[in-house]
This record gives sequence, C-alpha cells and structure tokens, in this order.
Amino acid sequence: MNATQDRIAVTGNTYPVKDELKALGARWNGDLKAWMVPSDKAEEAQRIVAGADPKKPYSGSGRSFGARSNYGSRRQDESCELCGRNKYTCGHCIGW
Repeated sequence: MNATQDRIAVTGNTYPVKDELKALGARWNGDLKAWMVPSDKAEEAQRIVAGADPKKPYSGSGRSFGARSNYGSRRQDESCELCGRNKYTCGHCIGW
C-alpha cells in the first residue's frame, strides 16, 4: 500500500473483488495499476483483497486468435475429382 493524497494504493488479486472496492469509494489508477482507496477504508480494503479467490488464468472470451481450430479436419469427400488429393491444396482445383 502507498499513500497518495489521503488515498491508499491497494494491489494484489483485486479483480474478483473490484465491485466491493468500488463500494468503499475506491478508484482504479491505471498508471499505478492499483485501486486508490480512501485512507480511512484501507484496512477494510486489504481484508477484502486478502479474502479474494486465488488467481485463475484468464480464459478470454472463448474465441480463438491463434491457428484455425478446424485446421486439418476437412471431410474425406472434399478431395480432387482428378487425383484424389485434398481439393484445397491440389493444383488442379486451385488453378495451378
């Protein structure tokens, strides 16, 4: 915790309890990456953060941003009529 103009910076696993911190009058300080809590509520805020669930890995929104999730799962009937290879990579089908 750091004091700044009658406010105390509270850090740690604050995300699960951010609404409770807001209810105490806390404001998020993006530069410090900390919740700034009124100094008279600092002990209560620390107790709330200490009781938060352990950190869990961020699961994101469920969307995939890496390799295509269906890559390599083409159906067998999607083969070239001339040579039998995958029509998405076959020279006959893609115009080579």
